[in-house]
Amino acid sequence: MLKYNKSQIRTLIIFSVFQILIALVFIKLSKCYSMAIENGFVVFFSALCFYIFIFIIPVMLYLKILDKVNPFTYLKLNHNILSGIFKGIFIGVLIFIFVLLKNKFQIYRYAYVKQDIFYILGRVIVGPLEEIPFRGFYMQKFSKYMSFWKSNILSSMLFSIMHVLGQVNFESLILIFIIGLWMGYIFKETQSLWCVSIIHSIYDLSIWIIL
Repeated sequence: MLKYNKSQIRTLIIFSVFQILIALVFIKLSKCYSMAIENGFVVFFSALCFYIFIFIIPVMLYLKILDKVNPFTYLKLNHNILSGIFKGIFIGVLIFIFVLLKNKFQIYRYAYVKQDIFYILGRVIVGPLEEIPFRGFYMQKFSKYMSFWKSNILSSMLFSIMHVLGQVNFESLILIFIIGLWMGYIFKETQSLWCVSIIHSIYDLSIWIIL
C-alpha cells in the first residue's frame, strides 16, 4: 500500500533537485579542467570525492537523520550479500563475454590500462557509487509513493540526466536509460544492491576497454 506524506514528499523533491543540480554544476566545472589533466590518480581521486561528498554522504545522512533508519539496511547493502555477489558476478561475466564476442576480442585500451591502473579502478568503483543513490535510495524512496515501474522510470531518468553533460549522444542517453530500467528490475528481484553494483562495474569496464 502506497503511503503519502506531503512533508516527506516535499523534502525528497527539494533534496533530489538540489543534489542533481549540484552534481551537474560540478560535472560542468570539472570538464573545464579535466582536459588538461592526464594523471590517472588525480582523475580517480576527483571522481571518488565527487560521488562520496555529493551523493553517498548526503544519502546516508538523509536516511540516518530524517528517516531514522539504518542506511546499510535500507540500501540493501547488508541483505542477500553472498547471493547478490554471486548473481552479480555471473551476470557481469556473461555481459563481459558478450561484449568481447561482439567486438571480436579486440581490446583497444590494453596498452592504456597497463600504463595507469587508476583508470580501471575508476570504472570499478563507479558501479556501487552510482547504484547507492539511484537504485538504493531514489528508486526505493519513489516506490513509497508510486508503483515500481513508475519509480524505476523516474530514478532511471535521473540516472540518465547525470550523463547529459558527459561525452554521450542522444542514442547513448537512451541506452543509459534502458540500462537504468534493467538495473532497477534486477535490484527489485534480487533485493541486493551488491548484485546491481557488480553488474554495473563490469558493464562499464567492458564498454570502456573496447572503445
